[in-house]
Amino acid sequence: YPHTGEVYDLAWSQNNLLMSVSEDKSFILMDVDKKNSLWGLQDTSAITAVACAENGTIAYGTRQSFVRVYTKEGKHITTLQETYPITTLSYSKNYLLGVGKADGSISLWDLNNNKVIGKGNVNGACLSLSWEPYKGKQFVTCSENDNKVHIWKVL
Repeated sequence: YPHTGEVYDLAWSQNNLLMSVSEDKSFILMDVDKKNSLWGLQDTSAITAVACAENGTIAYGTRQSFVRVYTKEGKHITTLQETYPITTLSYSKNYLLGVGKADGSISLWDLNNNKVIGKGNVNGACLSLSWEPYKGKQFVTCSENDNKVHIWKVL
């Protein structure tokens, strides 16, 4: 599964497919069992984060502050515009997408309506964001400057 640049992020789907994104501006969806690439694409800037929802919907984020959403078959669904480079992405069970950015800002997108339903900030770049897997009512973040894990609740 070759990339020509540094691989920035990986994600698994529910049906054992692996996604990778890279500084070479590429996204690749792989069938690990069959050892082949199913599909891939090139973007206009480095792709820095990737996430997969339970229904197979894929999102990836770029250094140019875009989040692009695709079906598992590779059909483009939507593009979300953010304000800073994307550093991390995570789907909740409720089809919310958490987006962490290089400036420390966090956006919660309701992908059913393509609207931001919540915002927050951490101290420094948001390095990781992860939803709790059972109810999708809280998530955790960490950042580059404060040596803490932050727990966020969604009402």
